[in-house]
Amino acid sequence: MKLIAIAAMTSNRIIAIDGKMPWKCTEDMKHFRETTMGSPVIMGRKTFDSMNRKPLSGRHNIVLSRSVYPEATEYKSVESVSQAISQAQKYCNLIGCDTAYVIGGEEIYKQFAPYVDEANLSIIEEKHLDSELIQMADYSGKGLVVNYFPLEYYKHILKVYGAKVFNRF
Repeated sequence: MKLIAIAAMTSNRIIAIDGKMPWKCTEDMKHFRETTMGSPVIMGRKTFDSMNRKPLSGRHNIVLSRSVYPEATEYKSVESVSQAISQAQKYCNLIGCDTAYVIGGEEIYKQFAPYVDEANLSIIEEKHLDSELIQMADYSGKGLVVNYFPLEYYKHILKVYGAKVFNRF
């Protein structure tokens, strides 16, 4: 099974501000949906919570949480990276798929960096950004939590794959 990190970010690697994507870009959402459809998706608890705990339809949702997380039939809760990868592999074996996706957030990208085979990154152009939210993130002391795609992992991706991993929307 191939494990692919998929992420959208601003040109300065912001992936979320206060748990929300700071853009509206239908092209990237369509790309994400089409790319991940039918495959296992691995996400952290914070990412799952930001989706109002509603699993992504048409995909096997795996939620990684440090503590036991209430489970439902629509998703599988796991407590470690190895459990998440094992669960994704089981699902791929069951349905015959060959790819699982790591969909975030920041800490999950960091934890999975050593295991990911490829990256599928989208750079969101300024015209799609929520300028008010981005402006607020630029001011310190506002109490906003800004999440970034991990810098060392980003540099590694550039070194190994070059610019061919980037989509621009």
